[in-house]
Amino acid sequence: MRAVHRFKQAIAAGLGAGALVLGGGGAAYASAGQEIEVTLNPARTVTGPGKTVEIVAQCPREVGKPLRGIATSPAFGTVTLQPITEGQAGVRGVAKLETSLEAKTYEVKVRCESNHTGQANLEIVGPLPTKGPKAGGGGTALGAAGEDDGMSFGPLGIGALIVVAGGVGVAFARRRAANG
Repeated sequence: MRAVHRFKQAIAAGLGAGALVLGGGGAAYASAGQEIEVTLNPARTVTGPGKTVEIVAQCPREVGKPLRGIATSPAFGTVTLQPITEGQAGVRGVAKLETSLEAKTYEVKVRCESNHTGQANLEIVGPLPTKGPKAGGGGTALGAAGEDDGMSFGPLGIGALIVVAGGVGVAFARRRAANG
């Protein structure tokens, strides 16, 4: 069994070396598996429903191979990347992010049909706040701890009561003076 495995390895190595010696396959063999540039837009975002990220990879165009790629990440799963424009290198795709991602950096890996690979990092910074920060207890601040969203009575309310009471007092005093 071991002898058969070693024999298969020797044949595979010989075929690979033969392709390089005969020429024609040398350039393809040398470029296979090289790093490519991967760009994310945005590269930093918040988590939430409906969030997407555009992935652009500089996959080279090679004769006889389709210009496509696949992007994978724990942030969105797997997305197929298609040519940016006909006749040029580069592929792109849009991935819909998972709705409840943990705030951290996620690796996005891309593999082109030409076997070139690359990666980029997607930073998730957390959900957007749904309410403003709690303000101090200045009496006019809305949403203080333990209160509803209405305005508190506070100093403004006390001032209004004093003005009303003063006005009522003045009205009674004038009436009394008029009656005599």
